[in-house]
Amino acid sequence: MAAADAEIALRKIDLTGGSREEGEAEAVKYNIMALLHVKVYNRSGSLVGTVTGTDVEKVKSYVAQAKS
Repeated sequence: MAAADAEIALRKIDLTGGSREEGEAEAVKYNIMALLHVKVYNRSGSLVGTVTGTDVEKVKSYVAQAKS
């Protein structure tokens, strides 16, 4: 989705580097409860919505809300 739309910025947090404890600490830091975990923010930095799992339609819905 980000590759097809220049208005979308994608940020990835890699939890696989380092030790298991370091990965768990990063997950806690960013409030990640499961993988796949997507947070959508609007241009002002406000959280629009969070999707846990593979609900692509929900992600698209939040992106549309963030862009409006």
